[in-house]
Amino acid sequence: MYAEVPLALSTTFSLIGAGSFVTLSVVVGVSRLEQKRLTNLDTLSLMLTLAVVLGFVAAFFAFQDQTNAVSLFRSLNDVAWFVIVGVAGLFVAVAVLYGIRVNFGNITTSERTFLLCLVGALGMIFVGAIGIAPLLISGPSLSATAMFAEMLGFALLGGSTLVSLMFEKAEALD
Repeated sequence: MYAEVPLALSTTFSLIGAGSFVTLSVVVGVSRLEQKRLTNLDTLSLMLTLAVVLGFVAAFFAFQDQTNAVSLFRSLNDVAWFVIVGVAGLFVAVAVLYGIRVNFGNITTSERTFLLCLVGALGMIFVGAIGIAPLLISGPSLSATAMFAEMLGFALLGGSTLVSLMFEKAEALD
């Protein structure tokens, strides 16, 4: 009965985290915020990093038996899973790097902008991989052509909501 809960949590957390990074990179890129507000946003960006990491951890527990994760890598027939796992791993690594760098290191504005654009672009690629990969799976219930639009809409809606809450908390909504 509860076998699909980890998969649902993984999809929810990882897509909202990815959409948040995409939204944050666009909003911070086009706005001129004071350094104090950027510092507040940097601190609050740990929520986004945590959402992405929780989604990645929940994805591992989505397998009924964790040995299925190991056997997944032995099968070269499922290209969709390799795309998702590869893009997700790269996205999580850069998101964690961003979270650590902006909170625990002296970061310049250009470094922040570069890392934020990189993690935003990888977040968009991750959402695209999640949306397109079910088309490569032979299951008829998942191979709908609107899956990409559904995943993109969910990620951007949830992500923009979380980012707007971050901006409110950081007092950056003038």
